[in-house]
Amino acid sequence: VLPPAADLTSIKGDGFFWYDTNQAHIISNITSAAVDTAQMNMISMIHHLIVAVEMTRRQDALRDPLCGGTLLLQWFLFISFSLDSAAVFSFISFLAHSDQFVPEIMQGTRNISYEKCGRRFYLRNYRGDFTTVSGRTQNWIDADGTASGLNVPTIIGSGYSEAGLWWAAGDETVHDDQGPLEFVPQFKERGLAHIHVDWDVAYNSQVGQSACGNGERPAYPCPALGYIKHKGARFAGDLGLPVTANGDIVGLAGGFGWYLEFLDGVPKEILVDRVEVDKDTPLLLQIAYPPGTVVTTTYEPAYCSYYDSYVCDWEFSSVASVDQVRQSPGNVFHMSDNGLLTIRVIMSPQTFSGKPDWYLPDWDTPGKNDNFAIDSFSREDIIIPLSSYHNQLAIRAECAGGTYCNTGIDSSPGTDLEREIHFDVCPD
Repeated sequence: VLPPAADLTSIKGDGFFWYDTNQAHIISNITSAAVDTAQMNMISMIHHLIVAVEMTRRQDALRDPLCGGTLLLQWFLFISFSLDSAAVFSFISFLAHSDQFVPEIMQGTRNISYEKCGRRFYLRNYRGDFTTVSGRTQNWIDADGTASGLNVPTIIGSGYSEAGLWWAAGDETVHDDQGPLEFVPQFKERGLAHIHVDWDVAYNSQVGQSACGNGERPAYPCPALGYIKHKGARFAGDLGLPVTANGDIVGLAGGFGWYLEFLDGVPKEILVDRVEVDKDTPLLLQIAYPPGTVVTTTYEPAYCSYYDSYVCDWEFSSVASVDQVRQSPGNVFHMSDNGLLTIRVIMSPQTFSGKPDWYLPDWDTPGKNDNFAIDSFSREDIIIPLSSYHNQLAIRAECAGGTYCNTGIDSSPGTDLEREIHFDVCPD
């Protein structure tokens, strides 16, 4: 039944759209099916778009000769349609037009199957002439690999070339031209992580106002103000993922770490918030400072008060090696002789840092007022982290200059090229 004034010819043949920000979606037990290409072309000649969507219960095993996989299905989504020559429809589309509203970690699937696939994935950017922050940071937890077709736990990330090697962990990564996307097999400690970074109010305050907008025409400028890349020899010659005035960063975690560098120099203050990461997927963040710079790192919870043994601000202590930072609960740092700072970024409770000991919480760790210490959404053994607001990790440097230190950094980011081969691979 169509609503008043609705037109059947304007109904599109897309299956699902991943939304853009502050969401959590888990989809399971779905088959995407379409009429075959010959039928689609024949109906297209009639120049009408015909869409039929039917939800029906089905419990037989289906096998897709094109996309592979046999699954026992609970529900079956059937979409048959014809296309005019300009239309692009897909089973799952990503909103990729915005520099202002971008994905964190917000979507996962399990038990996905295809019949006569058609187009499976599409990064939909209606502006079309350049990539965006949302397009470059799209991601997806393919919990069993059935959505990608790898049939092993897989992380799906943006396949835009402007993201560099950010989503291409190693030779085992599979590039999908349709999205475009990258399919990254998930093993070892691999997972996803999201952070938001503020470092210069002159830039960051412009987001959505005069920079990094939401698909306006003409578009607000949103140039790269820095880059972040993975540690490892594979990434040594790669610029990495552009970091814009909208400092939202999503990527693969569990490797040797993320190296962050800004084009204007090293900020004297960097604020990291809205963290989303599993404690079993270590996220190391590295920033190079002028050698000899004194840096203080403090976790600053929001709405915190000292009562019932709860502790508020927590200043990190120094340790002797990067490995000690990785194995830590996230309350220490390492500063190398050439000025490379390494910290571990974790999801900390929003309103306290410890009770009285430092917390490295899991998803079921108790917090205040009968709530969990950190928030998440879960179903079908998929966990989507949910970030909190106004709590932050503050990194402050004592150096000469205004917003940025006026002394240069060591030219090397400190990658151990002999030990760190790919994203998380060492030589045998």
